[in-house]
Amino acid sequence: MSARPAGAVIVSAPGSRLEAEQAKDIWDMSQLGHTGRLHFTAIHQPWLRAAAKEWAMEDLLHHRGATVTSTMQAHVAALAELSESLHSHRSDHGRLSANWAVPTSTRSFNGWLTANIRTGSARSAGP
Repeated sequence: MSARPAGAVIVSAPGSRLEAEQAKDIWDMSQLGHTGRLHFTAIHQPWLRAAAKEWAMEDLLHHRGATVTSTMQAHVAALAELSESLHSHRSDHGRLSANWAVPTSTRSFNGWLTANIRTGSARSAGP
């Protein structure tokens, strides 16, 4: 299958090809109108990998051009570094704890990541 034209609109419906691609850990970017592959395999924590995929799918809908995949992979690589740090430095290896206040929406998650990366720790919702 070839990449979609630069002006193509990607529409997602339940059970669509996009949903199927998002479930994978390595995306075939031709399914999203781009070239290459996007790898999420270096992100250890399932919650962080799922959030990265949700963010990537939403963000991809707004970008076109030859560098989209490499730019997106650089962002995913940054999240992989966060993942590795959590895995290496936390006793729970960064697995989502019930007392972490991690937002579920992409916008809220981006704000949470920004705040917690700057402070160097995940803030707890509990005492």
